[in-house]
Amino acid sequence: MDGLVECFEPEGKKFVIAIKWHPELMSDAYVDRLFEEFVNACKQG
Repeated sequence: MDGLVECFEPEGKKFVIAIKWHPELMSDAYVDRLFEEFVNACKQG
C-alpha cells in the first residue's frame, strides 16, 4: 500500500470524471485546459 488514492465513490453524484496524470509532464493545450478547469472547479467550492 503506497497511500495513493486508487478509486473513490462520491456520494450524491451521478457522474464523475477522474483523471490520473503527471502535471510535471504537461505540455499541450488539452492538458493545460484540463488543469485550468480543475483549478476553476476548486475555486468554486
